[in-house]
Amino acid sequence: NSSGDIASFGKRAFRRPLTSNEISRYTSLFNERGGQATTKAILSSPNFLYRSELGSLANGDYQLDDFEVASLLSYMFWGTTPDSTLLSAAESGQLSTAAQIRSQAQRLANDSRARTTVGDFAAQWLHVEGVTSVTRDDPDFANVADDMLQETKDFFAHVIFDSESSYEELLTANYTVASPELANFYGLTSGANNIVQYSRGQRAGILGHGSHLARNATFDEMHPVKRGFFVRNYLLCQELPQPEGIVVSFPEVDTSLTLRERFAIHTDEAVCNECHQYIDGVGFGFAKFDKVGKWIETENGLPIDATGNMNDVEQIGEGVDNPYNTIPELAQILAGSENAKSCYVKSYYRYAHGYEETDADVCSLDALSSKFKSGELTIKEMMIETTQTSSFTTRQ
Repeated sequence: NSSGDIASFGKRAFRRPLTSNEISRYTSLFNERGGQATTKAILSSPNFLYRSELGSLANGDYQLDDFEVASLLSYMFWGTTPDSTLLSAAESGQLSTAAQIRSQAQRLANDSRARTTVGDFAAQWLHVEGVTSVTRDDPDFANVADDMLQETKDFFAHVIFDSESSYEELLTANYTVASPELANFYGLTSGANNIVQYSRGQRAGILGHGSHLARNATFDEMHPVKRGFFVRNYLLCQELPQPEGIVVSFPEVDTSLTLRERFAIHTDEAVCNECHQYIDGVGFGFAKFDKVGKWIETENGLPIDATGNMNDVEQIGEGVDNPYNTIPELAQILAGSENAKSCYVKSYYRYAHGYEETDADVCSLDALSSKFKSGELTIKEMMIETTQTSSFTTRQ
């Protein structure tokens, strides 16, 4: 009957059972205007378009109900509406304890659909989605830009689900996962299952991906500031605000100078050096990757100095230098950084919850970070452990 069909469809659309008033209202609409109008009304409702996390008040906080927990889990791991198993668990009150939530989280994480969501997280975390919409002075770039974004997504999924699932591997892996076309673009050889071995001493893990190298460049040149910001902002969660009243410009091209010499203005002037001492030294380490992520040895016929300094990796202002000569060396510095690991946990925490952490999240975040930094949790285990924190099912 129409009421039964409406209840069934509405439950999937709203990710919870319809109330008796909702069933009555949509049934009346069905009888008056038919199925198409009713379907349109349900799919136009805020209950379909928005996920609710209203919960019920308990001990000063709001405790999410089982259906809200089901949605939170499903979108966290699969990026879509809960399946019938999750909805059934919610309906029977089987998402009320940490153990019940862990069981469902493990089921979702072991499903192939989690691979796609992990890839989406990687693209959002590293801010590389834009690589598919930029233009660069290379005739072949447009043909592989989509492959670059897919490379980052596939590499993340491979590390987390097919390999060691360690943060260190994300940074230091001597391979990537790339299409034959992209491997050829890099000057590398594609292997089985699109596993591509890096050339010794050049690339390492995500640091060697064209998605961020081409994204953080200009039309015709690599950009040390953008690449330095990439490391500081996204891998270390260190935000460096642009000073007020200062216009930052790219130094004019002078073929008699190297890029490093042209950018000396940033560190020669005290007001600029205040921030650029933390940016340029990191970014210059990527100097042998051109505007599209290809490996180069010279610029304007001059040898490239691609030494870098990952200074103050743990905290801005601590005054600790970390010089490096190659990107694999930079990868080792970051892989050994507690701050970098905490940043990864924080970034995933934000993605999973859909909001930036507040004071109420500090304890949960600290506990997660501590376990992740100590090596107690793999990345996949950390994802599941996120559902076990006190903040996962409560809201202030």
